[in-house]
Amino acid sequence: MTSSKDFAQFIDELRDSRNITKKDFAENIVSLRQYYRFIKGEYSLKSESINALLDKLEINTIQAYESFRKKRNNNYSMLSDVYVNLYNNNLKDANKLFKKIEKDSISTSYNKKYYSLIETLLEIYQEKTLKKTGMKKILTILDYPKIMEKDVLSFVEITGLLFVSDYLLKNDDFRLAAFSYELISSQEDTSKKKINDYSFPFYITTSRNLGIIGKTEQSLIVANKGISLYENHKGFNLFASLLYYKALDEKVLFEDSRYKDTLRKLFAILYVQSNTKIREDIGKSIYKNFGIREHELIEYK
Repeated sequence: MTSSKDFAQFIDELRDSRNITKKDFAENIVSLRQYYRFIKGEYSLKSESINALLDKLEINTIQAYESFRKKRNNNYSMLSDVYVNLYNNNLKDANKLFKKIEKDSISTSYNKKYYSLIETLLEIYQEKTLKKTGMKKILTILDYPKIMEKDVLSFVEITGLLFVSDYLLKNDDFRLAAFSYELISSQEDTSKKKINDYSFPFYITTSRNLGIIGKTEQSLIVANKGISLYENHKGFNLFASLLYYKALDEKVLFEDSRYKDTLRKLFAILYVQSNTKIREDIGKSIYKNFGIREHELIEYK
């Protein structure tokens, strides 16, 4: 069992790892005395203050709690390993790891919910239960529809909702689509949002579901927010950089023109994102290192 003191000390460990003094960390949020009492477990901070502290560490509340659980709780780490294998469709490894977890040793309500969700997903994937039965079980685990009264969802809750979204739509239950839209719409500017592994699937699923039920304007808003989130966190730029270096390697290693195919993909990626300066800069680098302009890569068949 963990306490608020444990989490406070975890936050302080993160602060120390980033070489931020306690004085600078607490500045404009709480007094230094309050911060010392907080990490000693003698004083509780409001959620707004904790969020402000975490923002200085460049992580959000969900990320912080997930990291905290993983570090302090072996069961959580094991459950996360099982989920990663499930996510990557490694059912054999996921099942093997899941069997190593002793159910009776799980003490926290969060981990119990996580365990039940993974257990149900394994049953569905291995066809040990009917998909309809499994979906109903997940809805019970999530306490649906009461879960939609929450302002913030945990990783386990979002993961579970992603899995049941299709089932709900097929049963003419559109409440989750509307709730997901409200959740995304209420978030602050996506340029300040920290990336989570499940952020993009949540945006994608929400946009898709809104489109299915005819809420196309809302679907477009969610799609644009997701694209902005991706662009602001350099997703396109990282992919473009890898394609650029791949083309350079191919030009050196191979005598054929395969590097040109890679450059075509690179230009396609550059046109997807909206930053024209990046597109121009990379275009100049391509001409400098390959002696090729974009229009020279066009093939007419």
